[in-house]
Amino acid sequence: MNDLISRQAAIDALEQAKEQYFDRRVIIGKMQDVVSNLPSAQPEIIRCKNCIYYRQEIDMCDEPHSTAHNIVHEDDYCSRAERKEG
Repeated sequence: MNDLISRQAAIDALEQAKEQYFDRRVIIGKMQDVVSNLPSAQPEIIRCKNCIYYRQEIDMCDEPHSTAHNIVHEDDYCSRAERKEG
């Protein structure tokens, strides 16, 4: 698993675990659980083909705040993408 995690979130979670558990084996096991359950800090990338603004029939982006409605390809992505349902 190569997810990015917040360093501060890991430190905070481990600090809480340290206060709850005193046996070293239990602490290490708990630390593994805590770190593996932290949310990923890596943003989700939504490709144009999965975005509500992608118009496949003409390979165009219909995002309303776009300054230019450029031709895009289905594997392109941007910061304003919104995932299609389903």
